[in-house]
Formats: sequence, C-alpha cells, structure tokens
Amino acid sequence: MSNLKDRVVAVLGAQDEPGTSVALALAREGAVLVLGGQDRHRLEALQREVEAHDGQAAVVGVHPAKRHHPSRLVETATDAFGGLDALVFAVEARASSLSSGDLDSWERALEAGLKGFLYAISAAIPAMRKRGGRIVSLNKAAPDPITAASQEARGVILRELARELSPEGIKTGEITVEEGAASEEVVREVISLLTDEKRGFSIRPTGQG
Repeated sequence: MSNLKDRVVAVLGAQDEPGTSVALALAREGAVLVLGGQDRHRLEALQREVEAHDGQAAVVGVHPAKRHHPSRLVETATDAFGGLDALVFAVEARASSLSSGDLDSWERALEAGLKGFLYAISAAIPAMRKRGGRIVSLNKAAPDPITAASQEARGVILRELARELSPEGIKTGEITVEEGAASEEVVREVISLLTDEKRGFSIRPTGQG
C-alpha cells in the first residue's frame, strides 16, 4: 500500500472514466474520497462500491461550471474528514468542430474544462496551504481544438501554481490519457504522481510509441 492511506482526495468528475477507475484505485490504496460530479446516482453507486471494500467516501453533487459548486468538495472534505490532501480534476466536456460554428458547445466545453478547473483550485488551495497537497489534471486525449485549448491552459496554470506554491508543500501534475490506454496503467501513474515528485505523463495504449 502506498502512502495514500488516510489521505483525503477529492475526485471531481468521478462518475466518468477515467475518473471512476482512479477513484476506485485510490480507495484500494487507503485514501479517503470525496466524489464530485453532476450524476449523483452514479456517484452514489461508486460510493457503495468503495464502502463495500471497507473504504470511506462522501458524495457531493457538483456542476463544475457553477462558480460556487466546487467549493462544496472542499467543505465536505474539511467537515467530514478533517481536511484535503489532493484534488484530481477529471472533468472533460467535448466541443463541436470549429466549422460547426456551435458557440454554445464551445462555451460549455470551456466552462466545464477551464472555468471549472479554476473554481476547483481556488477552493482547494486555501485548504492545502494548511498541510501541503497535490493538484492533478487528468486529461482525455482531446479530439477537438476547444477541449485541447482547455487542457493546454490547465497545464500552464499547473506549472505556474507549482512555481508559486511548492514552498508551501503544494505540488501539481497532469496526465494525458490516450484512447485505448489500459486503466491499470493510468491509475498507477496517478498514484505515482500523487505520492512522488513526478510532474506528468502521456499514457498511450500498449505497443504505441
């Protein structure tokens, strides 16, 4: 078991892959989970699976694009479990092609993937300043330029956060999961990033360069 035992980890976007697999793996490592997302039914099913294996988890309904929703994750972590040690941001909203001219789709993708990320880290950082922590962006390989732009922006923000906050014990990283990558490999690298000094990865299917 890694040194994640009894660490409090919030996973935003836990109702979808790869967030679900990551949450289950963290629970197996002994982490205490705060599961956030829009589909409460699926989150509660995930919570039951964690608790069936003697893990601990709380569920919080979160719409990442609503400014005050991500703060509920941190409030729950603090009130129920005494603090927050890590945030895994696994939210992704796909956008229509640029040629579609679908501005509504573009805005939804940016609001969830970029504004939601900003809201989440704004809530998490004050809690982590008391104890150190990790902030990780878990990215699916982007099939559209709007999603890719959100992911690139998150990477820029994470690198700057690392520069500013590393003296306070807060480290950051990102993982890009290529289509077809094995979930076991993804969760292994997430755990390494949460526990070690590693900064980020691009996870591809076995056999690809």
